[in-house]
Amino acid sequence: MKHKIQNSLIAMLVASAIFVSCSKDESLTAASGSVPRVVKTEKPVPVYDTGIMGSLSPAPLKADMKIIDDHGRFSADVPVTQDGSFRLGNIPPGAYYLFIAYISSADSPNDVSFKYLTVKDVTVRADGMTDLGVIRTP
Repeated sequence: MKHKIQNSLIAMLVASAIFVSCSKDESLTAASGSVPRVVKTEKPVPVYDTGIMGSLSPAPLKADMKIIDDHGRFSADVPVTQDGSFRLGNIPPGAYYLFIAYISSADSPNDVSFKYLTVKDVTVRADGMTDLGVIRTP
């Protein structure tokens, strides 16, 4: 019985402390007319002036490209235009693989299927855009 009373008193004290704490915050907000500032502790995302560009030839009907670093810490989808050109910035300098899934423009209408190509040893330089030139799609 003694423990029940003690637990009830402790619960009431904690609830009172929370209530008083919340009401003080509200009165400060009401008095100052502003909302308390929330400070985010997230690290800012770095911005790089580096990236890749190039083209696929012959231009495929459709292409999906992905660039992935050697350690698997960075990956991004690379947009490919209808003429086969691509450009992607804000890539950290380093070594990468380029994975390409494409539908060849040389395929017959009855044989439309994705083909796959991997470009190894893609090095993104630290001094601007890396031009990969023309990548042949067999």
